[in-house]
Amino acid sequence: MEQNRMEGDILQQQVEGDILQQVDRDDITNVLDVLKTDLPQSVTIYNFIKVHLDWKEKNPESDFKLYCPNGSWKNGTVVCIVECGWYGIAVHTLEPSCQELANALTHTQLIQWGRKGLCFPFVHERFYTAVKKVLTSKVEGEIVSTHNTTYWMHQDRAAELQATWPGEVYVSPLDISHAAILIELSYSAGLFLNNGDGKPVCWALQADYGIGMLHTTDPHLRKGYARILMKYMFNMLGKRGLAVNLCVVDGNLPSHRLFHSLGCEEVCKCVFLTRPYHHSSPSRKISIERLDKRESLYALQQPIKRQGLNMPHIVFQLRHVRTTRIYDVVGAETEGSPQWGMVWDHILLGRDELGVRFSRQNLPASCLHQSGKFCFVEDELS
Repeated sequence: MEQNRMEGDILQQQVEGDILQQVDRDDITNVLDVLKTDLPQSVTIYNFIKVHLDWKEKNPESDFKLYCPNGSWKNGTVVCIVECGWYGIAVHTLEPSCQELANALTHTQLIQWGRKGLCFPFVHERFYTAVKKVLTSKVEGEIVSTHNTTYWMHQDRAAELQATWPGEVYVSPLDISHAAILIELSYSAGLFLNNGDGKPVCWALQADYGIGMLHTTDPHLRKGYARILMKYMFNMLGKRGLAVNLCVVDGNLPSHRLFHSLGCEEVCKCVFLTRPYHHSSPSRKISIERLDKRESLYALQQPIKRQGLNMPHIVFQLRHVRTTRIYDVVGAETEGSPQWGMVWDHILLGRDELGVRFSRQNLPASCLHQSGKFCFVEDELS
């Protein structure tokens, strides 16, 4: 996989005369100025670029590149290629016909269309049809569409929010003991019990696509902790000059109600387009029963079905964690037929849980309660 990534990096650097030309670091401010004229419609891509620039300052090896058709950003047409635990192509355009974007995606040689897990995140409804058409022509097999609503709050309003909490809890940024490397790069917050064990009972991160990974542990649901934490994070981001943005999966009614009640405004519909990982014959498959101390994997307890989402969705309780690596594929076998899903969070949720999301077509409902059938897969994921 590492060799394939290196080849991909060389490909991006060596293609001359490509329709997509990389934007120099000194010119990215000009790109952001054009995107700013399209706010709030451009809030996700605008923050996406700013967050990745911030991450690159903290980690120079961060693999993020920004391209414009023929090197021109006057129409706000941008294509970002990112390698950050996933292979993502984030796009935007202000050009009404979307033809400039479609033409760039069609003719560029920089995108590795055959990559497993290729993802076009938060594709705005304004150019969703154009992007989906190109993706369908370039990618063989299934493309999974996850429909979301984009919310935002202007940074000035967010900076005025005041978060208060009851005496039995406190709010603090997360640290590396709570999760993996994203904590070092991202703005984050957790809510802790004063008399607890130091583990957060509610947490969230500012991911590159916006606020994400908001989670409250089961014993502390419906106590208002998520609302407290979001007000704290909104205020923190606003004071840093970042508008609040986030994507909520259609059907996740509790989250929609939460962000409406906090004063967030709906911006648009967006879609995450993903070429899923499919493994007909994985090179390495280890069932739960075979896990022991010699395996650098995770032993799984009973999977829990989360409510409020429009897709099969499992959170595995983890024990005996021996590695910080997250495997990108989880398999479930039913009647001898393998089913595959993608890990939806790239960090351990408080080192207690790992989220796994399966496309609706791929996972029979009966799988959700067969913990003995689940296994992690270590395979060539590129």
